[in-house]
Amino acid sequence: MARETKEERLVRAMLPNLTEQLIELKHLAEADAKESALEAWCVSLLKGVLGFSASNGYLVRAQESRGKSRFDIIVSRTEKPEQMILVVEVKRLGVNLNRSDLRSGKAQLNEYLKQAGDVRWGILTNGYEWALYDFKSDLVNVTNIDIRDDEDKIATTPKSVAECAWDLLDFFLRLLRGENLGEDVARSAGAFPGFSGEMHFEVR
Repeated sequence: MARETKEERLVRAMLPNLTEQLIELKHLAEADAKESALEAWCVSLLKGVLGFSASNGYLVRAQESRGKSRFDIIVSRTEKPEQMILVVEVKRLGVNLNRSDLRSGKAQLNEYLKQAGDVRWGILTNGYEWALYDFKSDLVNVTNIDIRDDEDKIATTPKSVAECAWDLLDFFLRLLRGENLGEDVARSAGAFPGFSGEMHFEVR
């Protein structure tokens, strides 16, 4: 029997909580939930599935005010809560993320990251689609995923949940251990359940 890889162990650890999260997302879609409900869902995903929890040394806060801005979600370390690692801009569930108007999600994210100062990474999401941006490279879009299946639906079969877990893992490892990441940010890969800084993943 083939030995389970580190990536496979990591994905397996994500499956129970991710299944619950996807079922909840389906309910949010059916209820035409407000943006605030989706923000709460994203916080739960970051903490419960991806391990950005207080027990792992992270703080995830929603509707955080900094100066004139109110960030949808910020991630920081517990020992330095004033230093944000990541800013997440949450739009309404399923909204078009590619709008070009002045208040588009990308424009807001750009504005927030400038105000935050030394935060490199930003995520724009509508719950289904997730776009990762690198601010230090003029807000370059690093990678995108859509957690829906090929029919644009939230599927909760074991196979579909596993595929979603792989997509999320690949997405966040682009942020945490992707090309040109600083050592300090790369070490935050410890956020993932069962992940240690010594493991080296190749993004698929």
